[in-house]
Amino acid sequence: RLKKVEDECKLKEEERVNLELELTEVKESLKKALNGGVTLGLTIEPKTGSSSPQ
Repeated sequence: RLKKVEDECKLKEEERVNLELELTEVKESLKKALNGGVTLGLTIEPKTGSSSPQ
């Protein structure tokens, strides 16, 4: 029983670490985008008060 719990714990820990790495990458991409960089071929433009087409 203890062995099973330890294995599950290891799996969950791996999952958590992977999610954390992914989150860090997303944060970096967002930071670059907000600093005027281009991320994944998309540019992020600041939204104006109205959403009408120009």
